[in-house]
Amino acid sequence: MLIQDPSDRIINRLPQFYKSWDKESVLFSFIDSFANELRKQKKDLVNIKRTHWIDTSYGKNLDLLAKIYKLYRKQEESDEDFRNRIKRFLFEFTGGGTKKSILAQTVAYLNLKEESEMPILIENPVRIKKVKMTVQNGDRINIQSESIDDKDFFLELSLEEEGFEILDPSIYDQDRNYSIKFHGTLRSGEKLRISTEEKSVSHINDDLRIDDVNNDSNSIFNNKKNNGNNNNNIFIDEKMKVPRKKSTWIFKENTTPKLGRFDEALFDEYFYEVYVPKCSLNIEWKAKLLSSFELQIESESFERSGVPIENFSDLINSIKAAGVKAYIEIINKNNFPIQQSNKSTLLEMDDDNYGNKRND
Repeated sequence: MLIQDPSDRIINRLPQFYKSWDKESVLFSFIDSFANELRKQKKDLVNIKRTHWIDTSYGKNLDLLAKIYKLYRKQEESDEDFRNRIKRFLFEFTGGGTKKSILAQTVAYLNLKEESEMPILIENPVRIKKVKMTVQNGDRINIQSESIDDKDFFLELSLEEEGFEILDPSIYDQDRNYSIKFHGTLRSGEKLRISTEEKSVSHINDDLRIDDVNNDSNSIFNNKKNNGNNNNNIFIDEKMKVPRKKSTWIFKENTTPKLGRFDEALFDEYFYEVYVPKCSLNIEWKAKLLSSFELQIESESFERSGVPIENFSDLINSIKAAGVKAYIEIINKNNFPIQQSNKSTLLEMDDDNYGNKRND
């Protein structure tokens, strides 16, 4: 189809006796001035269309086009280099949210080439979880592993206030009917440490002497409840773990129920304490985090890419699945984390608040 010049299209619509076709006439010059503006508008429209394609876009228009995919130009990066990087990124796009997609787009975005520079993605990364609180007899502890399964734990119970002691401290899981029971006295300055993973129990006295309580793990960890008819100083249900589902644990001890009571039937036994002692309870476990992944990138490769950590976190957040939490960890060649984005340099991102740095 032959495309006519704007001036010819205008002239063809005028009567012949106007002689508007005469290029020497005043009318032709008048018509051509309007036609010239139409030519400029058409050229601008073509240029606008060209900015919609990576192959023909340039300058700021190319930057805006790349921003749709969370890509940003490096310092002093030419249009051609930036254009090639965008193409590689789009070529590697294999569907958002998958492990393969995240790794492929990380390689393309950071322009990683060497085998040693390849990122590592760890699903359900391990994190240390802690519950630390002060408890008295009857206090409830709401606890959940925040892991893909029930987890073994390390427990430390101490009575730090001077001049007090408690008898037979225990922790009872009322939802699953499991318990930990220490048959004995815990005095001020002493600590009771229990590891369900290592099946070990230690009683640390105030003079820092450590007593291993019941070294025979088979006598400590039982499948059935111990009614206290043996000589064990401690009893731990074998299935006592930090549960995946939320559970309520209850702290109990046998000193508080006897406070202020004198039993005439018992010779030379009395309790006249008026203060209920408080214990320091610390529980720790290793959780394989639910719906999360950790992306590890070698530090020199990341620095060489010239990409700000904030821009990279925007990219990961845009391609990860909804409801999934992402951690970006920058490591050195010895695999020691030197930057975890979320604030020791680990960057933690979820749907509500991503790219913020942790203070822990």
